[in-house]
Amino acid sequence: MKMIELEKLLSVSYQGEKSLAKIYMPNEIFSDLIYCDELTQGKKSSDKLSVAYSYTYLCHWLYWTCKWNADYKITQDDLKQILGYSRDNKTLLPIIKENGVIDQLGYTLKTTDYPVEYTYEDGYLDFITIGDLKKSGYVDKSHNDRNFCIKYPLKAFHRTTESLNVGDLDGTFYEVGNTHHVPFEVFLYCMSKDDLGTIGFYLYSFLSHKCDLYGKAQYSRGRFVGESGVKETSLNIYLKALEKYNMIDVDGQDFVFDLPEHLREANVYSVNHYNQFGARWYTRKPRAILSLETYNEKNGDKKAIKAIKVDELEALPF
Repeated sequence: MKMIELEKLLSVSYQGEKSLAKIYMPNEIFSDLIYCDELTQGKKSSDKLSVAYSYTYLCHWLYWTCKWNADYKITQDDLKQILGYSRDNKTLLPIIKENGVIDQLGYTLKTTDYPVEYTYEDGYLDFITIGDLKKSGYVDKSHNDRNFCIKYPLKAFHRTTESLNVGDLDGTFYEVGNTHHVPFEVFLYCMSKDDLGTIGFYLYSFLSHKCDLYGKAQYSRGRFVGESGVKETSLNIYLKALEKYNMIDVDGQDFVFDLPEHLREANVYSVNHYNQFGARWYTRKPRAILSLETYNEKNGDKKAIKAIKVDELEALPF
């Protein structure tokens, strides 16, 4: 969808240059998703993982901003279209339907009691729902929207099963420890680009989370695939797209033939602010492909010693 269509459908409102909501996602969502066999097994696993993450993120935003029924009633078909799929797509249903994958993982829950307003006073967040209005008489109880269902973002209110059982509000709407924040502008930008979509958004969010932890993210392709769950073919395509739109920077390391695996340096990734997004005006210099001999000549004697094969290293007298 085009940006203007997304903003209209989602009733997006801005305050200055920033959208009104600041959504925090639980860090454990990445491990929860990649260890879910329903998402990682079989074909299209990269698509399924990224849809599950993006759908969950969107459900958080819709609830916090009370946009489920603002200018438009947002339906499951609308959500599929927002995520870049046709409205009649059936392949997403096992992930997003009631008691589907995301519900089973404890991230969302189907309900007809949608939020209409929120208040934030003295550091306390509270939501007024359609059910509250009916009980108080502000909305006629005969108001018929029983067929309109939303997804309640469970972990936004209760982070664990224990807190849910006792009613503690320790979810990401209330406590932001061990979370990551990705601006909604990033979501809109990715969904408006055919070559980014949910996989682009998922990878940007993954790297943003890692950069929060370590400043920059240093990953070999094998480790990147293992921790993100995105297949290598898709990873190559979407990392290039993220870099093309200046959403990430990549410090690529030279490839050296016959260099021992434990001495190879991984690429270093960093994420850019959404105000910097757009067609990159420069092209990153491609990484060099070197022979071991050339690598030694280029890096001098000290680094040449590092490049000696392991079996030769054991024979050295020091």
